[in-house]
Amino acid sequence: MSEAAYLKALKFTFAHEGEYSNDPTDSGGPTKWGVSQQSINDMLASDSAFLRSIGITSSSVAAMKQITRDQAAAIFRHEHWEPLRCDAMPDSIAIAVFDFGMNAGNHQSIRTLQRAYNRTHVGEGLLSVDGYIGPKTLRAAAQMDNSRDIRLLLDARQDFYDGLVAKKPRKYSPFIRGWTKRVNDLRKFLGV
Repeated sequence: MSEAAYLKALKFTFAHEGEYSNDPTDSGGPTKWGVSQQSINDMLASDSAFLRSIGITSSSVAAMKQITRDQAAAIFRHEHWEPLRCDAMPDSIAIAVFDFGMNAGNHQSIRTLQRAYNRTHVGEGLLSVDGYIGPKTLRAAAQMDNSRDIRLLLDARQDFYDGLVAKKPRKYSPFIRGWTKRVNDLRKFLGV
C-alpha cells in the first residue's frame, strides 16, 4: 500500500532474479534482473515510448546485458506493480501477488489470488476466477491481510507450479526446485 512495500517487493524479487543469464531451456530468452528478451520484444511492439523513456531501445543480447537494476525496477512497476494494482492491496498480499506476476504473469497471479480467496472465504461471495483485478478482487485482497490467507495464497502458487510439472514434466521439471525455493523464501520473507 506504499512505496515502502514496492521497495520491499523489489528487494525480494531482485534477490531471486539475479544478473544476466541465457538458459536455453528458458522460453523468455536472455534475461537480466528478471527482464526477459521476450518481454522487451513485447514491450517494443506495444509500448516502445515507455522503454525509450528509460533508455532501452533494443532487445539484442548486447542490450539485454546492459539493463540496469533501475531500468528493471521501472519495468516491473510499469508492467506488474501498477497493472496488478498492488498499491491498493495490503503490503504482504501485494508483495506476493507482484512476485508471482513477475514469475508467471499478471493474469495467473490474480487468478491464484482469486482461487485462494474463494477457498478461505466461503459464504462471503465467491470471486470469478478470471484473472482481472476489479473492485471485488481488490476488496477481497484487503480481507486477506492475515497469515492464514497469505499461506494459502502461497500454497496456491505452489499448486500452480506442481500442476505445470505434472502436465509437462520434461519442460517444467528443471524449474520446480527453484520455484519451490522461491515460494518457501517468500514465506520466510513475509513471516508466514
